[in-house]
Amino acid sequence: MSPSIPVPTALGRVIDLKYPSNRWAVLGSLGAAAAARAAGRSWAGSLRVGLAGFAAWALARELDPDAPRSANLALPLAALATWQAGEESDDVAELAALLPAFTSLAGLRFATESTGDAPRWYDSLALTGATAATGQAGAHASALLPALAVAASLLARDGLEPPTWLAPLLAAAGLVPQVWPDALHLPERRDNASAALAGAALLLSPFLLPREGVDSETDNGQRRLSPERLQAARLVGLTGVGLGVAGGQAPAAMPLAAASLMIGLRRALRA
Repeated sequence: MSPSIPVPTALGRVIDLKYPSNRWAVLGSLGAAAAARAAGRSWAGSLRVGLAGFAAWALARELDPDAPRSANLALPLAALATWQAGEESDDVAELAALLPAFTSLAGLRFATESTGDAPRWYDSLALTGATAATGQAGAHASALLPALAVAASLLARDGLEPPTWLAPLLAAAGLVPQVWPDALHLPERRDNASAALAGAALLLSPFLLPREGVDSETDNGQRRLSPERLQAARLVGLTGVGLGVAGGQAPAAMPLAAASLMIGLRRALRA
């Protein structure tokens, strides 16, 4: 059991440094950012490299809670792919490029219920705001993922599901027209590394998607995580990767693709 955040929330999780994987997440992300800075990246660009690695780690921990190695390997893979993709036009665009990954992470936490707490109004508000920001930044494929994750949570019908109106609200928020300043809009970019990661993750979907038992507990220690919810969350995540590829936005889904790839590879090697 991990320590819980004092305020009940379906989104926030504590990074407990007594666990080796959590220490790797912090030190690996800082190391990736420092390496990018030493290689000549801007401060914002270096921060993006480190946080992209951390996002991939967190996504893999969400989708593969019993296997920290998946997350540990996803971190450097995502950081390296982000570094290889090059820098954005300015510091604001660098930070905006991180929105899809962390919005996807928030949405998937609704599906897995990893914190063990039912969604509150402030969770719904935060997720709606993040989804709108992601959609406004131009990552429309990634902005659909929270609506799919909430729909999966509603279908579970286990008493902790979010309000029924949240899924359509999130879908609308993710698809609203671009109205923010152009500085927030993610530019169209061909990124071979991201496309390769996404393609590999999709190819491994036969290993990733079958139901798998889980021993990990929710953060509040009240029950074990649900294998059915975990399976649904993996399907939602892989759908997000596929939508990113289909919409020409593979870079936005790259941390999720790195996490999915490592989980699929872990299961394939054990098959």
